Amino acid sequence: MAIEVAGLVPASGPVTDLEIEAVALLSLVGRVDLPGFVERLLSAQNADGGFSPTSQNGEPSEWHPSGLALCALLSFQDPEAPLVPLIDPG
Repeated sequence: MAIEVAGLVPASGPVTDLEIEAVALLSLVGRVDLPGFVERLLSAQNADGGFSPTSQNGEPSEWHPSGLALCALLSFQDPEAPLVPLIDPG
């Protein structure tokens, strides 16, 4: 399942709500190996600290992508720490 979910996250382009959700889900099962995603995500952050569903300039932040982005970013907090899944991948 993780491979299919990771396939929803392209290596470039604007970050969408679906991509943020996919990375948040992958972080819950301890599978976050997406080079460059943090940079793409942070570049999509709005001035108010939140995220919009499509990363379009001027689009207001919404709770769904903002909450998922926080979950995803927390999984990248310490790259040296072992990934401990919150959900048993088995």
